[in-house]
Amino acid sequence: MADTPPELRAVRQSRDGRRRYDETGKRALVEAALRPGASVARPAQEQGISANLLRKWIGKCPMEVSIQSRPVADYVDAREDRLLANGIDV
Repeated sequence: MADTPPELRAVRQSRDGRRRYDETGKRALVEAALRPGASVARPAQEQGISANLLRKWIGKCPMEVSIQSRPVADYVDAREDRLLANGIDV
């Protein structure tokens, strides 16, 4: 990956081994995964975390991050496809 996000840093580790990560690193990783054409698995693997954990962070991210990372046309096309699939003419 050409522009690798900053290193994800664990700020705390509990007794059961779960790590807590810094918000800045998490946000940068989510933004990298939401870029058009980007993979979720690759940045997760590069940072040593599970792709499922990164998907969980993406689901929890504020909506404006998701919207800024995807072209508006993607949303319009997806909406039209859903309407057409349900028999509604657009």
